[in-house]
Amino acid sequence: MTNPWKIFLVSYAHIDSEWLWKVDETVNICKLTFENTLKLMEKYNFLTFAHGPVFYYELMESHYPNIFRKIKEMVDRKQWKIIDGSYVEFDANIPSGESLIRQFLYGIKYLEEKFGVKPRTLYLPDSFGFPPTLPKILCEVGIENFATSKLNWNDTNPFPYHIFRWKSRSGEEVLAYSTPGSYSDYLSDIKRILWNVEQQREKQEIPVIMQVFGRGDHGGGPEEIEVQNVKKWMEEYKGRLELIASGMDEFFDYVREHYLKDLPIFEDELYLEFHRGIFTTGAWIKRFNRLNEHLILQVEKLYSLLKILYGIEYPWEGILNSWKAILLTQGHDALPASITKEVYDDVMRRSSNVYKGLLSFLRNGLKVIAEKEKARYIVFNPNSFPVSPYIRTWESVNGFYQRLKNGSKLVYLSELPPIGFKGYEEVGERPEDFVNIVEREKDFILENSYLRVTVSKRTGWITSIYDKKNKREILKEPIRPRIMLDYPMPFRGRFVPASMFDAWEVYYREGINKYFHRDLRAKEVFISERGPLYASISAKFHYKQFLGKASTMEFEIGLYADKPYVEVRFRAHWNTHHRFLKLLVPVAIDSDKAVFEVPYGIVERADACRSENPRERAKYEVLGHKWVDISDGSYGVAVINDSKYGFSWCNGVLRISLLRSPSQPLADFIMKFIRMNKKAQEKFQDIKLQKSGKLKREIINIIIWLMVLFNELRNKKKVTPIDRGYHIATVWVYPHEGNYVKGNVPMLATELNTLYILQKGSGSSSTIWNFINVEPQEKLQVVTVKPCENGDCFVLRLFNPTDERLKAILRFNVKVKSAAEATHDERFLRGLPVRDNSVEVSLGSYEVRTLLITVL
Repeated sequence: MTNPWKIFLVSYAHIDSEWLWKVDETVNICKLTFENTLKLMEKYNFLTFAHGPVFYYELMESHYPNIFRKIKEMVDRKQWKIIDGSYVEFDANIPSGESLIRQFLYGIKYLEEKFGVKPRTLYLPDSFGFPPTLPKILCEVGIENFATSKLNWNDTNPFPYHIFRWKSRSGEEVLAYSTPGSYSDYLSDIKRILWNVEQQREKQEIPVIMQVFGRGDHGGGPEEIEVQNVKKWMEEYKGRLELIASGMDEFFDYVREHYLKDLPIFEDELYLEFHRGIFTTGAWIKRFNRLNEHLILQVEKLYSLLKILYGIEYPWEGILNSWKAILLTQGHDALPASITKEVYDDVMRRSSNVYKGLLSFLRNGLKVIAEKEKARYIVFNPNSFPVSPYIRTWESVNGFYQRLKNGSKLVYLSELPPIGFKGYEEVGERPEDFVNIVEREKDFILENSYLRVTVSKRTGWITSIYDKKNKREILKEPIRPRIMLDYPMPFRGRFVPASMFDAWEVYYREGINKYFHRDLRAKEVFISERGPLYASISAKFHYKQFLGKASTMEFEIGLYADKPYVEVRFRAHWNTHHRFLKLLVPVAIDSDKAVFEVPYGIVERADACRSENPRERAKYEVLGHKWVDISDGSYGVAVINDSKYGFSWCNGVLRISLLRSPSQPLADFIMKFIRMNKKAQEKFQDIKLQKSGKLKREIINIIIWLMVLFNELRNKKKVTPIDRGYHIATVWVYPHEGNYVKGNVPMLATELNTLYILQKGSGSSSTIWNFINVEPQEKLQVVTVKPCENGDCFVLRLFNPTDERLKAILRFNVKVKSAAEATHDERFLRGLPVRDNSVEVSLGSYEVRTLLITVL
């Protein structure tokens, strides 16, 4: 090397908030890690240490205030470098876009209050991939730089860059870095740094790297021998390497100053070609995540209206505590559910308690409205568009309803106002439509004015969905459930074999698994509901694994009067091990592309089985949120869900990942492996393995696979298959004209994921009121309405989920004193004119905009 490479040395300690241990142990991990690091800082005043998640600072402030005070001193001395700005090291894929914003809203606020610092760099070393919308969220909270170490784990295609500009579809951009080493490199030998230099040189001739070092996962941080080595190498390698102890900001500032204009621009998701099972594992954790994310926004909107209308005090503490519990659960191990049974139970208790608390807030708020408005019934619509929902209720109903088989009542309500409420003296309306059910020799026919659906008596499969308005069949094959083998296999994996990660991975395409799958046929198919509002067919399926308990699954296929979608209500008692259940939806649409909703945006993906691009083919199990849409431009079909995140898109068939049943991680075995890895790093054996040939690596992978199998057999009583038990989910299959924008797919998906509650009051009046009317209401979403963090205004978060530029008009039904644009962490940007209590604002495609509104 002719010119000295700049090596920015950043000591670090990756700490999992909960993984193989519960949060109680995390408190002690932080204590020991921070004590050790602070002592080293006192002894070696050149040493810097980067640390981020706010949750750990909160733990120290409450449990060990002396350590917290010492950290503040080191921040002032510029040795302790605060990064991230998020509440925890979060999973970036599964949380909603609003949840990602709240990570930074509450995290940055805390750091500014306690340390007077606003971070500029986000480091997510161990999260399992990143959506293409993350740059725009980071830019709007003041985060300029992004780094990760996880993309090195790709099992198929090496990521092409280390240093690059990561750009969102809507144009926002961050400077990004995929470290050539790991997040816990051990600096026992200068060879470690030289190896990472060579790794980067293979991809980019940019003579600067960021070298992260320090024990991680269970904490630890830098060891004294590493610090001594760094001090020694600074002198020994002068002229060849320029070693600089620094924070992460300094590295990015140097790159930005010297190399920015020549860096490649990457405009896509940072898809991790590994750990593809985490979109599905832990079905109830993910279901509670979806429920709580939507419910807390509903509560915020409701209590904002109560404050505006009646002067009711906003429940700051309760809502903030609920948010923090949600954000903690969105840690990069908890939400993916790659956790031990004890931690899983902890996360479930926390999620369930949040749900119960939010539900109580919602019901109590509705009771206030019912009392103030003297209504017999009250319903709140938190969405920024009018809806006509069906509500299932156990309340007594004074009006028209359909009694369902389980004893509940189905009520139809038309035209609930946007972000508003409707009070009724008599509840329940009859839509101007019908729903009909006909039994034939071989099948059942469900029909309303939009669709005709055929269900086979022999199989329980949906064999036809006919769009009556557009006169076309939307299925090329039946919609049906498929069970696949999912046994861990030994060969895949770059650093560590996939067989080590049962809870993280999917194996159904590998080894013996790919030859064995079964499309389940129903044991029983019968009429469940006959109308007049809702009619359905139930198909019951059974599956028994050898020497195991039987699993039962029921798919209730229904149509509602006046609704253009087919509803599939899924219920299961799941008792398998190493099996994967998918629902296949083979649509008759000629398109090799599908659009998936991701946090505050979309990603378009090619058919993984038809594409010739190796990166697209590696995406055989992918993330989606509430909806996936397949369209040829003139016509499309959306598949909408209320709690699922895993999908595959192969040979024109969309497959919804319903359930898996891997083994939960065994803490002792994995911790032993982590200790072995540290020893291997000390002797440079991990690099020797990477340099070795394919045969040697495969032999080692097989040995590790056998170790995993032996460990499971030896600990058979401790091995717990994840997700055994009762499960529910709802899917809507929705044909529409045009693409997802013309079909109003985002709005319909939001409707499915909204909990509409019919709250009974003691009055006898009818009433209707709403906070705001939005134009265009079929395209623009007001996701958030909440008081500003400083308490003197209200925040509106607007989202344009389309590829069009929107000129929006917000017409308020309250007196508006002032309006302004702001960053997502609520910093004033510029004022907006207010005319007749209306505000105009433009939004680019897929843009998220924050407004501050002051009302009189």
